[in-house]
Amino acid sequence: MKYAAFLRGINVGGSHKVKMADLKICLESLGLTEVKTYINSGNVLFNSSDQQTDLVDSIEAKLFATFGFKIPTIVRTQMELKTLLEALPEVYDASKSHIVFCEEVSPTLLQELANEGFTSLDFMAGQSYLYLHLPNGVSQSDISLFLGKRKRLDGATMRTYRTAAKLYDLFD
Repeated sequence: MKYAAFLRGINVGGSHKVKMADLKICLESLGLTEVKTYINSGNVLFNSSDQQTDLVDSIEAKLFATFGFKIPTIVRTQMELKTLLEALPEVYDASKSHIVFCEEVSPTLLQELANEGFTSLDFMAGQSYLYLHLPNGVSQSDISLFLGKRKRLDGATMRTYRTAAKLYDLFD
């Protein structure tokens, strides 16, 4: 089965540096095949016969053993990524949209977002993702600052819609 992995927090601000060539070798040592990386921020495509939940555990353990620090990892199937890309709300400009990949979007988080006055013009949630519409960019976005405080989505990682779409396009 074809998978995409999204690694959190590598090569950001000069810390947790991971060379993509080393990442590729690390993942291939797990028996993953056709491993490809895209840009320097921890986007990886690969094939595996393993179950998705088993992959997360084995990848995170191998990354820690190899690089010496925890790298939270989200794994999605090719079909899950396709479905996610196709479901972007029509009112969102893809060039100004981001996808937060996470394990779960809790009802508590949704209530906190509503309490802060965020609406469907700012975000849309699924079970394991958030679409964020950020017309003024990430750094000027109240919702991205809100989500970053108190680690509301621990282990989550965000990609631009364009990056996720390009990664999908790289599947053979």
